[in-house]
Amino acid sequence: ERLNLMIPSSSHLIDLYNICSHPQANIYTPKGLHNSKLDTQRWIEKWQNHWQQYQFGYFVLVKKIDCSVIGICGYEYRQLKQETVLNLFYKLHPSFEGQGYACEPITAITNFVNYIDQETVKVIRTNKCNQRSINLVNEINLTIIIIFIVATIDFVTSDSYYFNIILKIQNI
Repeated sequence: ERLNLMIPSSSHLIDLYNICSHPQANIYTPKGLHNSKLDTQRWIEKWQNHWQQYQFGYFVLVKKIDCSVIGICGYEYRQLKQETVLNLFYKLHPSFEGQGYACEPITAITNFVNYIDQETVKVIRTNKCNQRSINLVNEINLTIIIIFIVATIDFVTSDSYYFNIILKIQNI
């Protein structure tokens, strides 16, 4: 209701760089910290390629009231322990955290992706210390998406030490 969801483009470069280079926005994903606008441009290109290949991906979150970019959210295919999954990712500028801006797009995007791919397991990975994401899981659990903790594990992937909780998203 409060947000427009837009496919990422170069027109979002500065706004996305300001989010992706903000230390607080990357506190639980330090490898996601962008050191230059070129880093952000590469991510935008990667996101666009996913869109071209699969007809879905990450969305830029834009406030309807003033057209300000507040974050990014969406799904992309990932390999986790030899299984292809749809990984839910979201990142908000810290000044918009804690205001309910993540629930709205996650619900809408999950419904959209379910229309395209209902079969692939959908997951959200987070750090066990990331209380905002854990609270978000509980909030969404009360609305449309059933989410449960599968396990607390260490992944074998290169970013494994950042993500030690995996939550599986199931359809109702």
